[in-house]
Amino acid sequence: MRNLALDAVKAGEAQFPMVRVDVDAFARFLALQGRAERTQAWPELFLAFACGQGDAAALEHFEKKYLAVVRPALRHLDSSGNLTDEIRQQLRVRFFVGPPARILDYVGLGSLEGWVRAAAVRLALDLQRRATAEKNHALDERIAPQSPELQTLKAQHGPAFRSAFDQAFNSISSRERAVLKLHLCERASIDQIAALYGIHRATAARWIQRINQALRERTMMALTNALNGATTEAQSLVKHLVSGLDVSIRRQLAASTP
Repeated sequence: MRNLALDAVKAGEAQFPMVRVDVDAFARFLALQGRAERTQAWPELFLAFACGQGDAAALEHFEKKYLAVVRPALRHLDSSGNLTDEIRQQLRVRFFVGPPARILDYVGLGSLEGWVRAAAVRLALDLQRRATAEKNHALDERIAPQSPELQTLKAQHGPAFRSAFDQAFNSISSRERAVLKLHLCERASIDQIAALYGIHRATAARWIQRINQALRERTMMALTNALNGATTEAQSLVKHLVSGLDVSIRRQLAASTP
């Protein structure tokens, strides 16, 4: 393995002058996940490893060659260019702040440039989703002011409601969550959802209706059980709390993994 590492170091130094690595440590890095077999990726594996070790010349190469792809990568998501500097900074933190530095996750299956581009797009989409979720939350608060009665109920029984809703939310499938997220958080139309899943728009509409109904029924059942039975008082309480379920769904979806 050390001889292979020496060959990889030569290939890396030819492409990235002034970058230096510890050969034995680099050999151990190449031994992971079959990296040593990817000879065409050796120069970029060399650079990634050197960056992970904090080599100044390697970091300079990465800054000039690879972080430069962020702006064109985000052109279709960020026409104003306002996100570019923020994404670059987040990538610097993600890749180089450790231990371990996540630049060491690069395994050479594709180009390092493509790997960086994909990471930049994922970060940008995540930031946009968070911004949308915050706007939706602010809008919900404005268009659905809470009555003093509902505020009192939530203060007294909010933990029981959240527990019941979490139980109901965790019971639906990953596909059902994805459909709800498209509909409620990303504001996708019924036609767009139908096209994405290759189904008729009427089927997509039924999916959304069925998922919402299941969440409401399961939340109500769990909350009623938590309130020790379906007394008139408990049913009234459940009705008031579940009336704001759409807001809870959006918040939970926005907080879940994309």
